[in-house]
Amino acid sequence: MDVLTITHRDFKLTVECSNFENISSKAKKIVKEENLVTKYSWHGSDDNCEAVLYIDGGSPYKVEKDKADSPAIFFDNTSYSIWVDFNKKPSFAWFGFDLQSENEKFRLRDRTLMGFLNYGNEIGRTELSINYEADGEKKNFTLSFDVLSTKLNYHQHWNKIVEDIENEYRLLALDYMKRTFHGFTPEEGGNTPDLIWFSIFRDEQRKFTEACKRIIERPRHKLMKNVSYERADKLRGITSNLEREIAEHRTEPAYLYRVEELFPSNDTQENRFLKYALNQII
Repeated sequence: MDVLTITHRDFKLTVECSNFENISSKAKKIVKEENLVTKYSWHGSDDNCEAVLYIDGGSPYKVEKDKADSPAIFFDNTSYSIWVDFNKKPSFAWFGFDLQSENEKFRLRDRTLMGFLNYGNEIGRTELSINYEADGEKKNFTLSFDVLSTKLNYHQHWNKIVEDIENEYRLLALDYMKRTFHGFTPEEGGNTPDLIWFSIFRDEQRKFTEACKRIIERPRHKLMKNVSYERADKLRGITSNLEREIAEHRTEPAYLYRVEELFPSNDTQENRFLKYALNQII
């Protein structure tokens, strides 16, 4: 069902959510309806647009810009389909998300820019930005709103939770706020524990751990030469070169023949690097 439409001079934006009624009912029971509010703001080349919500069984609700107690429609772990139908076919149009993975979920087909959103476990303030060309001019339209939780009172509890975490583990919040943000200021001059860096670089740590496991479980081998010198009666696996050399020195019983034997060794570049890397982090 449609949950939001924005009628702009250049396009009409429609947000759909197939299970919005179930999500909304769940949130109202746990968080209470009076706490499921947000402020919708927009800016761009044309601020004169009309925004309408469809709530309570599809009844329309006209949104007032920057009104703090407008009904919220965006929740965590909920999928939304986004449709932007342009009045004229643009030469280009895309959503300007900070994460490239989010932008890849949208495609421009003729006059329609379409895709889907799911904020996962992230809640907080976020922006929906549209970049496009109209009448030979590059334009932008940005809609901002809050993504709420269906399990806790975002306005009363969430900012306090984030601030408490920030006070204990400086900058830890930055590791998960990739699509949303919060309006708090970290303490200047605060320490940055090792836990923060471990959290920020955990993806690199995961890839390093997987590479270590592959090398440990299947060590890289290479053939190495072992050179020895033997008398003729000790030789095994005589090659054609040795045959010629034996014939040449057949009258010299004390003559030593150079023998090369190949054997598998773990002394490879990969294994040496793994040993060095592990010694550095222990």
